[in-house]
Amino acid sequence: MDAESAEHREAAKRRKPGLFGQLQYDVGCKVEGWLEVPRVPGNFHIEARSATHDMVPSMANLSHTVNHLQFGDALAPMYEARLPEKLLYLMKPLDKQSFILDKIHQAPQHYIKIVSTLYDYGPRANIPAYQITSQNRIATYGKDEIPEAKFSYDTMPIAVIVSQREKPFYSFVTSLLAIIGGTYTVVSIFDGFVFTLNENVIKGYFGKQE
Repeated sequence: MDAESAEHREAAKRRKPGLFGQLQYDVGCKVEGWLEVPRVPGNFHIEARSATHDMVPSMANLSHTVNHLQFGDALAPMYEARLPEKLLYLMKPLDKQSFILDKIHQAPQHYIKIVSTLYDYGPRANIPAYQITSQNRIATYGKDEIPEAKFSYDTMPIAVIVSQREKPFYSFVTSLLAIIGGTYTVVSIFDGFVFTLNENVIKGYFGKQE
């Protein structure tokens, strides 16, 4: 009891005006872990519940910061370092984002689309993972409803392959020869066109002279 009372006294010192003049403690909960879910649409949510306490819906503040949210295993640092910044962002777009509420009876809702992705780093490094996009909105709840932070997800019927293979030297040589050959062909066609045009002009000129 002594430790608990001391903790409450410390929290009371940090309390500050909150929504609509209510008093809120400058403390919160940290939720971490992992979920194993089937590859079908679903959701998970965070809600204040207690079997031994009466919950006051108007006091539930679901403001939160997403420190890290990712589907599938993370890539090894050596592989992440080779990805462009945009692809890194699409692996975990909600990371470090804060969703702060300024009204009661509200909660952030996150709608996530999941895209299967294969990162191809070579014959022995094909790594399956996921990219995600997110749409976020604020939902309003009824007076007697307890708000919840909800994360809804759905898988897209497409797949993306991200290739990071290094091209061999012979590929460069082949491309260079193809460019040279294409340039030679275009120049030959243009030269033949100019020659034919000059020949017709000359014939027409001397024909008029006769």
